[in-house]
Amino acid sequence: MGTDIMKILKGLAKLAVFTFGVALLTWVGLQLGIYQDPLSPFWPTNGYVLAALLVRPKRDWPWLVVATGLGAAIADAHHHGQVHIYLVVPMFEPLIAASLIHRFAGVAHTPPSLSYWVRTMLCAPVVSAGIGGAVGAALLLVSYPTYDFVSLMRAWWFSDALGHIVMAPALISLLDPLRRAETRKMLDGQSLELAAFASLFLSLTVVVFSASPDPSGNHYEFHHAVMPILIWAALRFPAWVSFNCLAVYAGFSAWQMQLGHGPFVADGQVPLGLGLAYQVPTLMTAIGVQMVQVLATERRIASEFLAGSERRFRGIVESTNEWLWEVDIDMRFVYSSPHCLPLLGYTPEELLGTDSMPLIIPEDRARASHAFESSIGRQLPVLSFVHRKRRKDGRIVDLESNVVPILDEHGHLVGCRGADRDVTARVEAERLAASLLEEQVQSEKLVALGTVVTGVAHEINNPNQFITLNMPILRQAWADAGPAIDEYARGHRGWKVAGIPPADAKLEVAEAIDEVAEGSDRIRTIVSELRDYMRGDSSGSPETVDVSRSARSALNVVVPSIESRGQRVVVETLAPIPSVRGDRRRIEQILINLIANASEALGERAGTVSIRTSLSEDGRFVRVEVVDDGPGIAPPDLLRVMDPFFTTKRDLGGMGLGLAISSRIAREHGGRLELESEPGKGTTARLVLPVSD
Repeated sequence: MGTDIMKILKGLAKLAVFTFGVALLTWVGLQLGIYQDPLSPFWPTNGYVLAALLVRPKRDWPWLVVATGLGAAIADAHHHGQVHIYLVVPMFEPLIAASLIHRFAGVAHTPPSLSYWVRTMLCAPVVSAGIGGAVGAALLLVSYPTYDFVSLMRAWWFSDALGHIVMAPALISLLDPLRRAETRKMLDGQSLELAAFASLFLSLTVVVFSASPDPSGNHYEFHHAVMPILIWAALRFPAWVSFNCLAVYAGFSAWQMQLGHGPFVADGQVPLGLGLAYQVPTLMTAIGVQMVQVLATERRIASEFLAGSERRFRGIVESTNEWLWEVDIDMRFVYSSPHCLPLLGYTPEELLGTDSMPLIIPEDRARASHAFESSIGRQLPVLSFVHRKRRKDGRIVDLESNVVPILDEHGHLVGCRGADRDVTARVEAERLAASLLEEQVQSEKLVALGTVVTGVAHEINNPNQFITLNMPILRQAWADAGPAIDEYARGHRGWKVAGIPPADAKLEVAEAIDEVAEGSDRIRTIVSELRDYMRGDSSGSPETVDVSRSARSALNVVVPSIESRGQRVVVETLAPIPSVRGDRRRIEQILINLIANASEALGERAGTVSIRTSLSEDGRFVRVEVVDDGPGIAPPDLLRVMDPFFTTKRDLGGMGLGLAISSRIAREHGGRLELESEPGKGTTARLVLPVSD
């Protein structure tokens, strides 16, 4: 209950203050009367009431209208000693203007746009003032029947319109919630300019409108001297400064004119026509200054919005991990975000105006050009395009680009805009995953192959054992049957063995037996190698191995066969190097295989096989290199040459297991087998093994 009473008391207090304001401004308006006392050139009450109606909700309007009538009656009674009926106009005229504004424009404090200002502070007040002028002039004729209706209406209309247009924006701008912030900003950065403006404005206003009248005639053109100063305020300061300076300007000039001063007074009097000459320029000045103010405010708001957007965009650009860029139609950079520095090592200034394509490594440049030409040329985006760029320090990074075309207003391509992000870690992870998957697939293939090989080897070995065991018996039996064949042939001339004369048959059958025995031995060797490869036989006890000595041992085995082909072996360096830990026999097996492969690569032509040993730069590995000057290996074959059963010498009986077994043995020793080759320039096979602790 107590709270409700307090609210009522506060409301009544506000209403009393508003009523007092209406009474005061009405009294001021009456004091400014210049046409036989009742008619004022400037009626501030209307703007005051209109501002109150616009800032208060509609439920308060009835009380404000009643308070307006009460305040006007008090002022009229104080000024004239009676209340005139024509003062009912200040009650309904602002109400009409406020209703029109709510209907057609809505409500706002400081006019945010020129169109809004035209609808609110110009059109609606002018219409309501016209209605009020007609009604007021008609009512005024009741008290002053000798007056001319048209002159009264015109003077009343302009007076009320001037009150609306000058006072309402001034008061509303003072209630703007942003006014305090704008004022602090203005005082911080423009205090000297504001002081200069205020001094010049007040001085010029006083000089122009308080000057004594010229007996020779009116000089109301001096009135325009103040307008450039007000335009200065509109362009440079917040709206409340220029709007309230307009109110000061209009009120002071009307007051001085009532006192008989200023450019609108002649012979100490201001006839109605000359009052109109004051009202029209003052209205035009007010409208012009307010239009400039609204346009300047629009521009300032747009500029601040643009600056804010630019700050937000820059903040987003600088906080993202992506490098944003733009290029023109010639692929030259016209914009680069700062992230190019950590990504590529270049500053934006270094990239602007340069060609973007040389940043892409040569191997990817053709692919990038094709992607851009095929997509951007057809005005389509390029999405998730992975390529490599070279950093300023020479390192290569993998980048993923998303690029969209930039079109002009006619739809023509003028450039493109893109975002690059570093995917080096992802690409390396994908490569590692692919490698691990390949190893897994290879391992699964080898497991399956091992199962097959084990079964096949068992099935082959059993019948091959019969051949191996029976070949000596067969060979001896054939040798023992030789004399009997000779004796039988002497008694049976023309007899043949398998269609071959007995003397020739003895030799050919003996050779056939030897070939069968040799084939059986080859079968046994192949099965043994298959078993060794599949089970990774490393049964030899680890020992300290002198790799240079093992290289010499390997040479002793294969050099005779190499030299028999007319080829040459060059031992470049077999210097003492640190020992390795491993199986000496299996290391020698690798070296024999590498030297034999180098010789076979030369084919039938005379060539050179070179061998050398060395120590790695960090001293952790020993290296044995076998080099030939043969035809080299084609790149596609180089990728597969260590796969099991892949061979380029199948027509020569190669099985494709030599390098596969050698590579596996090297890995078992903690090392690796490397191959480097270029077609037409020979091949280098390199065995790398870790130095023993």
